[in-house]
Amino acid sequence: MKKIRRKVILSVMTSVALLLGSFPITTGTQVYGAEKETPVYGTYSSGTNNQWADLNTVVLGEDTGQTASVSITVDPTIRYQEYQGLGISIEETGISNLWKLSESAREDAIKKIVDPVEGAGIELFRITIGSSDAIEHLPFWSHNELPEGVTEDFDLEYFSIQKDMDAHIIEVIKLIQKYNPKAQFFASAWSAPAWMTTSNTFTGYVLPSPGGGTYQASKLRDECINVFAKYYVKFIQAYAEQGIDIFSITLLNEPGMDVVYPAMDISIEQQQKLALEIKKEFALAGLDTELWAHDFNFYDWRDPGSTQTKNYYRVFKDSNDGSIKGNDVLNAMDGIAFHPYWGSSSVMKDAALEFAGKSIHLTETNIFGSNTIIDYFKEYMNSYTGWVAITDQNGGTLHWTEERNNNLDWTKVNPRWPNRLITTNHNTGVVSYNSNFYTWGQFSKYLDQGAGKREGAVRVSSSGTQSNVSNVTFQNPDGEMVMIVRNGNTGGSGARTVKVSFMGKAFVQTLPAGSTATLRWYPESFSNGSSVVNGPDKIQAGETFILKYGLEGVSQNVLAHDVTVAYDADAVQFIGIVDPPLNANYKVLESVDDNGELRFIAVNLQDEDKNGELVELKFKASPTLHAKTAKFVVQTTVATDTEEYSLREANYSISIQAVDRGALSALIGEAQAFHDTATEGSRVSQYPVGSKLTLQTAINNAKAVHVKTDATDAELLSAFEQLNGALQTFKSLIKQPEAGNMSVGDLATVAKAYGKKQSDADWNQYSRLDYVKDGIIDIRDLVYIAKLILNA
Repeated sequence: MKKIRRKVILSVMTSVALLLGSFPITTGTQVYGAEKETPVYGTYSSGTNNQWADLNTVVLGEDTGQTASVSITVDPTIRYQEYQGLGISIEETGISNLWKLSESAREDAIKKIVDPVEGAGIELFRITIGSSDAIEHLPFWSHNELPEGVTEDFDLEYFSIQKDMDAHIIEVIKLIQKYNPKAQFFASAWSAPAWMTTSNTFTGYVLPSPGGGTYQASKLRDECINVFAKYYVKFIQAYAEQGIDIFSITLLNEPGMDVVYPAMDISIEQQQKLALEIKKEFALAGLDTELWAHDFNFYDWRDPGSTQTKNYYRVFKDSNDGSIKGNDVLNAMDGIAFHPYWGSSSVMKDAALEFAGKSIHLTETNIFGSNTIIDYFKEYMNSYTGWVAITDQNGGTLHWTEERNNNLDWTKVNPRWPNRLITTNHNTGVVSYNSNFYTWGQFSKYLDQGAGKREGAVRVSSSGTQSNVSNVTFQNPDGEMVMIVRNGNTGGSGARTVKVSFMGKAFVQTLPAGSTATLRWYPESFSNGSSVVNGPDKIQAGETFILKYGLEGVSQNVLAHDVTVAYDADAVQFIGIVDPPLNANYKVLESVDDNGELRFIAVNLQDEDKNGELVELKFKASPTLHAKTAKFVVQTTVATDTEEYSLREANYSISIQAVDRGALSALIGEAQAFHDTATEGSRVSQYPVGSKLTLQTAINNAKAVHVKTDATDAELLSAFEQLNGALQTFKSLIKQPEAGNMSVGDLATVAKAYGKKQSDADWNQYSRLDYVKDGIIDIRDLVYIAKLILNA
């Protein structure tokens, strides 16, 4: 990806100012904001009455030696892990509690949970693959239940997520997506389907241990390791068909836990083999889904003081017989997942440092206090997910148990877990939220989540806990500093003043007693506003997609824009700037694409429209045999009528899925449509006689590969590339307008398409007649042809 060049646009700014009647114009480039005071905004939550309430705005300025109860120093040059979300589980117990509400109350509750503006902005959700112990309605289920008389299903013929649909899980996820389109979902299985286990049960099966206690006797069958990996692929694909992207799975929830609710054991060697098989099957299916190891207690990862720990860190070591290399398993894993019920949280930091580059996740917890969340982020944790956050007025209906009885009567099991984050009262129809719910919003409303392919906030260095006041500080991708600080002092004298020192400057803020607060400010170099780019998270190779460019946080009345978009030219191709723009007052004057760097010059004819989405940029993903990520960096220089300055850059990533039958099918459709609308002949915008037959032959060859049931990935890619090449060659054969070869017949061809524009559904049929390349066929195209006729 090319490095972006900085630009000067005073000449454009001058022209715009003259157009709008703005005088005078100064020469030279000024940097806006260099002497501007930096405001520090804050909100806090305390109890259930103060919900994301505003704090007084203070100013980051000269450090005059102010004193305060607590002093915190922030150093943004020392950077740690990325923030990847604060989340809750989506399990059948919670869904059932929501579904007992009226439709409007249910939707209001989900909006309050996930909406980043009007709600808490919770953005990360754990889905169970099959049922867990947290279900209200028995029986437990997997996604591969076999009919009577069938004992095995290695082809996964009976795979289905219908149970998830019946339990309204899909419907709730779609509501989450409605109010928070950026929400991310990861998934965990508690057990393989019954037929894949040695006990032929989906639930655990315990036996007495020789030294006392019990052990998990239900194990994954060795011969089922590969089909279990394919089971995961089926699940991810089935959810994708519902419009739900599973960005990660864990290897297995709590492997080896000696319980009788859904569970099974997988040995360390099986974990290694399963990880390698999962990543192999992901690659074959064109999935870039992440895989997280462990998903169990701190204690079970490593505990030097105990011989009873499972020491699952050994999955990253060579197997005893040397047949499996630990480094191969390490490369197959993208992260390590933990539960906090046993052991020390320090193992998260240890794992992050020992296995650099692997993200660290707290995937299940019943601890909802902000003090623990802050402490765990300082232990290098990337994400934090609460377990069973939604119960009812009685504590919900669950089927978790401590009993180790294989013949348990499950209808008599219900432990009740009251006082989680959210309580639905089915008698009154009222939903209540405890104080921790609002403190969660102090994180998720303000931090940019980096789960999946998005760039997220990064933790930076900040002082430790003092006088029962703790903090963790992040920097969002746009440069904004975000400090979450908890004042654990309560009562009438519990308020505390906090002095924050930052890059030679300081501010003092007062924290109410018992509050969790969020303090936000921009360093001076980030105070001008920012470029913004939005688009899809994932596309198919060969697919065309749109990026929406705009601005946010710009306070000046900017008139002119010089925009550069650096992109991975080996992954995507630039197609064009869509006309009309999203903002009618935004006019793109000129653009140039240099195979990896798009630059365009634009003006804004209305001061009040400076922020928001402005224009759409069209790209197309290149064919690829392996999934890849394309990155974009957008930099903008803007100008008012008196000064010019740069905005914060925007970063965007999109996941490109490998060529498969779907991508080849789409290209075949595109090529066939282009072929069918093309005309052979000698007029302008027509094609040489015989060229359509050549293109049709290439289309037919691609169709032959597409219908071949055993076509390999390499064959699909080759067919895609050959057809794409034939299509591009055909397009290049179009008769171009030149002086001496134009006639009134050519003029008639253009006149017939008069008024067609880029936003029309059939634009591809007419785009070749857009000779002045402005996204519309109008009088300028007709004049262009007329001049060529007269100049013959």
